[in-house]
Amino acid sequence: VFIRGEKAKALKIRLVGFRAPEEVANMRRKKLKDQAKKKGRTVSKNSLKLCDWSLFVTNASEEIVPGEMIRSIYRVRWCVELIFKSWKSILRMHQSNVRKNDYRLKCELYAKLILAVITHTLHHHLHHYTWNKKGREISFDKLWKFIVARSESLHEAIIKSMKTFSHKVNSLLGKMIKDCEKLHQPSRKTTLQMIDEMIGDPLPTKINLERLE
Repeated sequence: VFIRGEKAKALKIRLVGFRAPEEVANMRRKKLKDQAKKKGRTVSKNSLKLCDWSLFVTNASEEIVPGEMIRSIYRVRWCVELIFKSWKSILRMHQSNVRKNDYRLKCELYAKLILAVITHTLHHHLHHYTWNKKGREISFDKLWKFIVARSESLHEAIIKSMKTFSHKVNSLLGKMIKDCEKLHQPSRKTTLQMIDEMIGDPLPTKINLERLE
């Protein structure tokens, strides 16, 4: 299909559709009707029909993202948002006291980006270990606070050498894993649990757009 913006040329994209479960479709219709009622409007028949479907558009080719993977990828989209959120709320990537010196600002930004790479790399390895070993996850927020609390000793170690720094980090791994485990809510599935359940998603359904007109 094609999507056309106000000024841009029409963009050729893929449209993938999955039929929603009946209870989900009914919830969507109820929400749509409630919203329309508040605004004094009437919901069109086409809008009510579309509640039966989950529609996704992408410019990624079938070779890069097969149709059956679209919904699975969309379900964990929030993970990407959480990364940027953590950069702002935890690493303070968007804040700086520099006002005029461009070079100093760039140095500070690069330093924060390097710190983000180091922290995310460490988080990834810890996360991978605890998930496969214990079925538990590591909180990025707790890990960052753990690092900040020991920033002086870690700074001293990295100044001496990478070997000293690695030895220091390795000596803290046991306590790091214990103190930084993420608390799970039994009533709410985690991202990794959702990914595990995505295996075996049904194939997407081809939609006849003429029937929706």
